[in-house]
Amino acid sequence: MQSKSRSVASILISILILAVTSAALFSSIGAISIGGYRPIVITSGSMRPSVSRGDLLLIKKSDDITVGDIITFRPLTGQIDSVTHRVVGIENDLDGISYLTKGDANTTTDVVPIPNERVIGVVVREIPKVGFIALALHNRVFVVLLVLALLFMELTVWMSRNRHLEEIQLTTEGKQHENAK
Repeated sequence: MQSKSRSVASILISILILAVTSAALFSSIGAISIGGYRPIVITSGSMRPSVSRGDLLLIKKSDDITVGDIITFRPLTGQIDSVTHRVVGIENDLDGISYLTKGDANTTTDVVPIPNERVIGVVVREIPKVGFIALALHNRVFVVLLVLALLFMELTVWMSRNRHLEEIQLTTEGKQHENAK
């Protein structure tokens, strides 16, 4: 029975390592695109209550953006990688289509309209709170503690496995000794 629990512990540790690795991959915008879908982790509260910090969004490039859609875009200033806000207006002029955007929690619209070429995608799915794993991976203290915890769990399983093997060896040696008499 102990052997089964050790196997389960080893499997759980492997799953945990896989989950952490997957979360790290999901934490970067544009790092992964599967079937045209990209994961985005919300890092601010500008879209509350619709979308909260730590939510994971799946976005997809679209040519059919309408007022009310939530879009992720590269802002004109280089301070932030991306912004996710709601489209509150659409302008069509000689330069092409651009979008007036606003965070749901903000009182005013964003200052500069977003040209269509800066739109990364439209939000097609929200998965609440899953992105907190990715956000935590950007905290060095959390990462160090997580690695230490995983190493401790693996060491515990390894020591338990070795102790079990020693017990089997002692039992086998004892039986061989009895048979020799």
